[in-house]
Amino acid sequence: MSSKTYYVIVVGYKGQGKSEIVQKLSGDNKYKGKDDKITSKKFGLSGSCTVQIVDTPGLGSLTTSDYQILDRISKEARCMEQVDAILIVFKMGRIKCTQMEAVNQFRKIFGDDFLQKSIIVLTFADVIKQENTSIEKCIANSPEPFQILFKQCGKRIWCVENSDWEDREQKQDELMELIQSVANVHYEVPGAERVKVKCCRCLRRCRMCLTEYWCHCMMFLFYVICCGRKPVCIALTALAVGVFLIVVVHVAFDVTNS
Repeated sequence: MSSKTYYVIVVGYKGQGKSEIVQKLSGDNKYKGKDDKITSKKFGLSGSCTVQIVDTPGLGSLTTSDYQILDRISKEARCMEQVDAILIVFKMGRIKCTQMEAVNQFRKIFGDDFLQKSIIVLTFADVIKQENTSIEKCIANSPEPFQILFKQCGKRIWCVENSDWEDREQKQDELMELIQSVANVHYEVPGAERVKVKCCRCLRRCRMCLTEYWCHCMMFLFYVICCGRKPVCIALTALAVGVFLIVVVHVAFDVTNS
């Protein structure tokens, strides 16, 4: 049975634990997100499904402006095959107005209806056990904008502890259930269609260039072969064929991954 792949984007403010989520979910303890760069991690889960997570750089960086980071996230999202879920990450106990403002910035990228695809993720949820409280009380004591966001996201929330996950499989199942609940919701990243059209035009240009290059190679080969069977001619013929095959393989690889 073929494995279904879910495409997920992780967004949030810097230092909220986005990369740790990817590390824990994938089971790859060596995974580390790159500062101010977008990284991707693909891994399989139980139930014959695969998750492709796009780990985006956090806003509030000291080295890169929010404008640059948002531009990178926008370009990445528009080039994705599809977006099944968006994880908005907050650190438990550190939900501030600046982080809520980031949600409005993400709205400019993903559109007004992106919250129907969104899941709130609360990291460092160990505090719930330490203070002997509940997630409901934590939400009730959170800033009002966060409570509104919680309702706009359909009350979809996933709490994770950043200590060692003894119940990692259970947490995976919880998240997959939430992702599957929004995966079939119709949604398209604004501007994605324009990117697809541009890619199609580039693909057509590549095919035209490949055809033209092929004609030149054939003319060159014909000239070399006809000039005689000297060692130099044979060497040049072999070189031309090799270069031609390399170009064909390279273009075919780009077309397959476009």
